[in-house]
Formats: sequence, structure tokens, C-alpha cells
Amino acid sequence: MKIIQLFTLIFALASFSQVQALENGNFFFETDWGEEVRVEVTGSYNNPKFTIISNGNYDAYEVFKQYVKSTLESRNYQYVITNGCFDCQNPAFWQGAQANTKKTKEPIFSISNVANKLVESVANTIGSRLVTDVADKIASDNSDATTSKFTVVTTKNKDGNEQPASICKITPNSCDTVERVEFSSGGGGSWAVTYPAPVILSEQYDYWRQVEEAIDRYTRNSTYQCKVVYTGSGEDLVASLVCFPSY
Repeated sequence: MKIIQLFTLIFALASFSQVQALENGNFFFETDWGEEVRVEVTGSYNNPKFTIISNGNYDAYEVFKQYVKSTLESRNYQYVITNGCFDCQNPAFWQGAQANTKKTKEPIFSISNVANKLVESVANTIGSRLVTDVADKIASDNSDATTSKFTVVTTKNKDGNEQPASICKITPNSCDTVERVEFSSGGGGSWAVTYPAPVILSEQYDYWRQVEEAIDRYTRNSTYQCKVVYTGSGEDLVASLVCFPSY
């Protein structure tokens, strides 16, 4: 009987201090110049695709190198929310725990974590942990924009609101602007983007699907509500996304 009570107590204490990831599939790093950069991950564990979201004050390829540096120095992190509730499924307990809810940084040390795995694998393969060596090797493996695993969404500040301004793909020594993607700003803090919609069975489906996922991951974790409309057909299918502040 005492053993059962002990397990019950342990379970209750564990439930009381539930720790949940704040956002699914993303992590952060801080640049040498103090910018916090968000990285969204799509794809699979063995074939991840990365969307780096930066404020545009520095060259996109340099921001990519900062991600490599942060990884090699074990400085990547995620945010977690600690819910101080005894029973988080019970509204009464949940409402009483709001004051005890905390958002904290949690370092990502594991080299097998998707945030670190690719960079650590390349460093091990080439036998170097120099940032330039590792970054250039990753970029050279992404021989052109169609095969690149890294997309950079650059943002701008418009009337106090963060909005996407451009999108590029990491290639050897640069970040190539994705052509045929057009961002624009509207009234009331709104913005819009048009781009070729990914068409299944088309030669560039994977490329445009990754571009679309990058835009989607940006909007999913922003303060905007968005609606997409498709026009045209076949290879001429175009997506038009319009986003408004959610407040």
C-alpha cells in the first residue's frame, strides 16, 4: 500500500511541474551582435529543412554562419513553459496556476538533436570545428538553391510591426534571392506575398514546397492571421497570401 502511495505522490509532483515546449519544431540562437534569431525546422529528422528568420540588419550568409558558430559552441536553445498546476486538465487548477507559469530558456546540448545534428556531423566528417570550414562545407553541399536545406527569411519593421521583406536560399558563399516571390506592405500593419504555388509532379515541386513551408512557418509563429488564395492553374498556379495583425 505504501508503494502505491509513493508512486501516486511522485506522479502528482511530476504533474504539478509539467514542462512543455513553447513552440513545436523551432529553436533559437543569439548572434555575436546580440540578435536573437529563430530557426524553424520542417521535413524529417534524417532530412531536415531549416528556415532562419532574421531582422535583416546583417548579411543573410553571415547570419547562417552565426548559426553554425552557435551550434559548434553549444549555444542553441529553445523556450519552454513551466506550468505550475497540479492537474493541468482541470480548468480550476489551470486557472489558479497562471501566476506560476514561467517561460525559460533551455539549452540544447545534445549533438543528436535536430538543431545540432547536421552541423556536428559535417564538423566530424571534415575533421574541423572552424566556423568558416564547416559553414562553407554545408553551403557547398547545397550546390544550388534547388537543393539547399537552408532558407533565410529577412524581416523589416513597418509601423512598429515585424513583416517579412525577402527570402533567400543558402548556396556556396551567399544567400541567393528567391525570384518570383514578391512581398508588399498594406494598411493597418498588413502585408502580402505572392509566389508560384507548388504543383505536385512538377519538376520544381520540392523547391517551391520548401519556399511555401518557410513562409508558412514564419506566419505560424507570428502575430498575424493570414488567408491564402490561389489563381491560375497547372504550372501557372500562383498563391497570394494576405496577413493582418491578430490584435
